[in-house]
Amino acid sequence: MTDRGTTIHEGAIPEGASPGGTTRRAVLAGLAGTTVIAALPAVPAAATVSATATPAMPESFLAASSKLCGIALDKSYLQLAGSIWQALAAQDGRTLTEICRIAAAAPDDATLRRRLVDDARFWPKTEALISAWYTGMVPTGTTPGTGCTEPQTVNRVITFDEALAWTVCEDFTKPPATCGGPFGYWHDEPPA
Repeated sequence: MTDRGTTIHEGAIPEGASPGGTTRRAVLAGLAGTTVIAALPAVPAAATVSATATPAMPESFLAASSKLCGIALDKSYLQLAGSIWQALAAQDGRTLTEICRIAAAAPDDATLRRRLVDDARFWPKTEALISAWYTGMVPTGTTPGTGCTEPQTVNRVITFDEALAWTVCEDFTKPPATCGGPFGYWHDEPPA
């Protein structure tokens, strides 16, 4: 007997089944399961390990970033700060934490320059932090050079619209695809 109440005789192939014993329903269910699994985001094992090893973002990160970038970063930047912190701290969280401590405690620009820019231990990570805020990208590695090309830096885009480069240039430009106002706003001269 089958689940539909019909009798199957020995040697007979049930309706919808292949000679190997697989039913159409089983094949379709397998395809549906494969589609669902294929749609799930792939997370490499190394990414899960580094995510757990990343230290928590210190409270001083936003203030230190603000000092280093020369732009006031308020609490509206916290989500972006978290993304930048995660990306950079995954590479070297201990040095980044030390940079935050030094920058937050620095009384003036001369001290910042002496302690972070002129010090070869901190400058590469300080430069990466400033660059991440302004460009919205974090370096993740390099591609090998060939006989004709130089090695190239591979970057991960953290943000596009919120990169500080747009803030610095806001008087004359904005990110592409970001509307500057209602329809026709470009017709009238900007207010003085």
